[in-house]
Amino acid sequence: MLITLDQAGTDALPTVLDVLDEAAAWLQSRGIQQWPAQFGGTDGWRADRIADYVERGEAWIVRAGDEPVAVFNVTDKADPDYADGWPHGPGDALYVYRMAVRRVWAGHGVGAMILNWAGTRAQALGLSWVRLDCHRQNRPLQLYYESQGFARVGTLVRVIDDAGTPYTRGSGALYQRPAHTLHLDSTLEACDD
Repeated sequence: MLITLDQAGTDALPTVLDVLDEAAAWLQSRGIQQWPAQFGGTDGWRADRIADYVERGEAWIVRAGDEPVAVFNVTDKADPDYADGWPHGPGDALYVYRMAVRRVWAGHGVGAMILNWAGTRAQALGLSWVRLDCHRQNRPLQLYYESQGFARVGTLVRVIDDAGTPYTRGSGALYQRPAHTLHLDSTLEACDD
């Protein structure tokens, strides 16, 4: 089966939101702190934020044939809340955000493929690092990133202003690996379901 990675055009926003919402619902159903309950639907500012990523060309869709199996964002801009936490500053890196794999494809190497693609892209752009952050208390996800060759380089707690109300962000576990690093233990397997 042909696996492709394509930039999400504005017509793909519903697909991007659908994959993110599926992942968010799964996380919520297991009590895993990582994301809000949903990105699309009635919570407009989150959908607007995702739409901005799509419009800037930072959102990507992974497809198996014609089926969307994962989405992610990639940019050379660090999250401003964590920019001061990266060794040697926030530059010289490609950042992966909001990587979500449909549950039926979980465990088939899609995440590893995305991270390897990001490493290859970072190197092609002349950048030294692939970086990401995740929730400080999401140890299973942290272990996954560590299994993919990422090293934890810091943990930051940030209180931000959310329309006049202080809000402590859950994210802040910062991970990176060299851009050229490929993790080849995982191979992409076709999903039989």
